[in-house]
Amino acid sequence: MDFTKEEILRRARFIFNNGRLVHERLLKSQMEYLAGNRQAAAFSDLSPAQHRCLLAVRRRGEITITELAEYLGVSPPSASAMVDRLVEKGVLVRRQSTKDRRKVIVALTDEAARVVDGVEKHLLGAFVELVEMVGPETSAKWCEVLERIGSFLDPGSSGRGKADATGRRKKT
Repeated sequence: MDFTKEEILRRARFIFNNGRLVHERLLKSQMEYLAGNRQAAAFSDLSPAQHRCLLAVRRRGEITITELAEYLGVSPPSASAMVDRLVEKGVLVRRQSTKDRRKVIVALTDEAARVVDGVEKHLLGAFVELVEMVGPETSAKWCEVLERIGSFLDPGSSGRGKADATGRRKKT
């Protein structure tokens, strides 16, 4: 089924606007969580880019500056400067790689890991509310669509332990 350019634009605008609504709801929920958590004070004034950096480090456990820069789509010096600011805030640590002493590894501090875990748990709760609001049929369709989108946006990870539209893990 072919779409006209107008129909493609209409659908793209619809996805954009509704995606923004979900994003804004999650950001508001995250800010409320951080504001009510004294241990998360260092997180309250982080930029979106710094939050993204923390999530990248969280996802990888440990990461080199070069890998982080590639993941974030910035130059290694920019990633290094961001890491420096996050080290000063006490949310990241730098250390020598035990495998290659020429490399510097970046990781979350224990406290930052606890805060990020709390944020993720809180945001998961916000998604649970959304799933309950839209119901099982719509949420199953939502999962199918996002699975398809994920296969285009993150093709390198497709099939490696990702959940399918029903929430079950795929075989790897």
